[in-house]
Amino acid sequence: MSTEYEKTRFSENDFILSEYDGKDIIETQRATLWLSGKHKVFKGKIILTHESYYQPSLEDGGNYRWQTDLGLELPLWKYLNFKINYTHTFESIVIANQKRRDNILTFGFKIKSYKED
Repeated sequence: MSTEYEKTRFSENDFILSEYDGKDIIETQRATLWLSGKHKVFKGKIILTHESYYQPSLEDGGNYRWQTDLGLELPLWKYLNFKINYTHTFESIVIANQKRRDNILTFGFKIKSYKED
């Protein structure tokens, strides 16, 4: 767990939550809670990864965000993996007409300069 101070300047001041309307800067102290892991299955032929975090404001219960990344890697060679990654994000305070949630699916190759055990 960690904490951070955040000061965000917005280009607009009309928000999805009306209590923030009229503000172009939102400041808050946030906590960050992390959870991550890596799991090798089928004798390392598949590698599953996950990383999630939750960031609530310590001053305003309605101000929070979270993100989850799920990955699947298929080792092709000792220095090369094929990787698929899914990311889901949520932000509670966004400007009007902006989505709170986002989903991203990526795939590609992971090149390593070392051999993993």
